Amino acid sequence: MLLANAAFPGVVEVATVDHQLRSESAAEAKFVATVCADLGVQHKILPVKVEAGNLQQEAREARYQALSKWMAKRRLTALATAHHADDQTETLLVRLNRGSGLSGLAGIRSTTSAPGGARLVRPLLQWRRSELDEIVRAAGLDAVADPSNADPRYDRARMRLSLADADWIDPRGFAKSAALLEQAERALDQVIENEFWDCCEGGDPYAYFPYLRGDYGREPIWIGIVGYMAQQFAVRLDRGDAAKLVEALRRGDRANVCGVQAWCEDRGGRTVWLVARESPRRTG
Repeated sequence: MLLANAAFPGVVEVATVDHQLRSESAAEAKFVATVCADLGVQHKILPVKVEAGNLQQEAREARYQALSKWMAKRRLTALATAHHADDQTETLLVRLNRGSGLSGLAGIRSTTSAPGGARLVRPLLQWRRSELDEIVRAAGLDAVADPSNADPRYDRARMRLSLADADWIDPRGFAKSAALLEQAERALDQVIENEFWDCCEGGDPYAYFPYLRGDYGREPIWIGIVGYMAQQFAVRLDRGDAAKLVEALRRGDRANVCGVQAWCEDRGGRTVWLVARESPRRTG
């Protein structure tokens, strides 16, 4: 907030999301409001209700939905968050532990869309947490510490605690690697989009000729294409679900996932993969 206001004086607005999960949260939000008032920055507190389930995921969804609505009302064009190089390191290591592919290892994106549709930018991914702490202290502020950041029940917190004494790790190196992987992912996305338009035929079912450009090492492209095809029927498949369909199609099997069905046909000696809405199931 301090950096953004210094870079764009009179333009930045600030919102604090109160998840109402701790008794201190309301006072912490008011603290930010006071800082903003001293700086002459417009500020809004956004209370949200976090649904039961995966607490951190539900809180994230509630937070970004509230911020997107606030931005729409204020006609703001971009949402900036202070994710930094240490966050990126933790994210990459957590995802490596989970066996993530290219999309996961691209880490925290420098620009993306938040849930709710807001444009999300993260300008501080090359900065260290310690550097940002120093900026806050130099402004005469005592930052609020969120206890969940040290709660070992969460994967990220456990990783953070494990990295505390690992002085051989260079978060800036991790941030650079993540940026390069993000570039690679964007390039792959462009290849997938081009192939979708060149090798697919629209309709219900959608048809894709998967072997027009060979068959070696093309699984990431096939998975992306099947995901694109599903989107034509308003179904958003995650990579794992799209991979299940691709695996079945390569065997020549029919498969149903998340409201879409996929199967193979032979057209004049060419294999075609077909994706359509799942047929309504008959009930007794």
